Amino acid sequence: MSNPRRLIFPDGTTKDVTESWASVQPATAEWLIDGGHVKGLPLCNRQGTYLLHKVPKKKTGKPFRRGAREVRENHWIDMAFGPEAHLKKAIELLESCDVKPATVHLELD
Repeated sequence: MSNPRRLIFPDGTTKDVTESWASVQPATAEWLIDGGHVKGLPLCNRQGTYLLHKVPKKKTGKPFRRGAREVRENHWIDMAFGPEAHLKKAIELLESCDVKPATVHLELD
């Protein structure tokens, strides 16, 4: 699998994601927050799993796994996933904010 290089969002904003596949999910969350797309927390996927929350806790009240990351003040994501899951979670974040994933471009190395 090629490594990610850059995300290009619908408004023309670009974010470098050269660290690893794990950088795609937080970069997406940051763009959504900074662009005013996040209207309330928690953001959930279709299964009700918390994707972005004001505290690092799951719907059950248990803490996010070892990979919790605060992407902006009081905006936490669970980062304990493999490469494919980070991309999937980024897509779910976009969908939860009514942003079509097809409008976001991911450049690869």
